[in-house]
Amino acid sequence: VTNTVTITVLPTPSAIAITSAPSSICAGGVATLVATGGSIPVAQTILSENFNAGIGTFTSTTLSSSAPQNWAPQVNGYSYSFTPHTGSVSGFMMANSDVGGSGSTANTQLISPSFSTVGFNNLSLNFKEYLNNSNTAAAVEISDNNFVTSTILRNNFTSDIGTASVFNNSTLAIPESFNNKANVKIRFRFESAWGYWW
Repeated sequence: VTNTVTITVLPTPSAIAITSAPSSICAGGVATLVATGGSIPVAQTILSENFNAGIGTFTSTTLSSSAPQNWAPQVNGYSYSFTPHTGSVSGFMMANSDVGGSGSTANTQLISPSFSTVGFNNLSLNFKEYLNNSNTAAAVEISDNNFVTSTILRNNFTSDIGTASVFNNSTLAIPESFNNKANVKIRFRFESAWGYWW
C-alpha cells in the first residue's frame, strides 16, 4: 500500500566567485581573497502524488489473474480481511494478491509520470506504505528510458513493512546516475502467487 509518493531533491549549489582586493599586487604583496556563492538551496519536491483523487498522475499495468488484484485506489479506512486500513490520512493505492484466491497470480505495476532531475542532485524517494508480505516481489524501481532497463531501489521478498493502522514512512536514496536526467520514472512492481497485499 502506498500513499503520498514524493521525490525530493537538493538543487546544485550556486556558482562560487572569488575576488581579490586589491585586484593586482606586486611580488611578495598580500591580497585578500573573498569567495561568494556556493549556497545550497532548500530541498525541493519535484513530484508528489497523494492519491486523494484516485490514481492521479500515475498509471498502472493490469496483468494479474483477476482485476481486483491490480493496483486500485482505496480510501483511508478501507477494510479487507476484517482489517480496516487506517494508516493513511488520505487515499492510497493497493495491490492485493490474496483477493484472487488459490491458483491466482498478481502481476501489476504502479508507474509515475515522467519527471526531470536536470539541475538537481541528492535525490530521494519518500512514500508511506503497508506491505503484508508472503513470498511477494514488492519492488521499487527507477528508470530513465521508460523501463527498457531499470534499477531496483528496493526489493522485498520476506518482510512485512508497516501495519494497516500505521503505514511506514519509507525513504529510498536515488542513485547519482539519475541526476540531470530529463525523463525519469518510478514504479512500484508487485508480483505474487496468492500472497498478500501492498
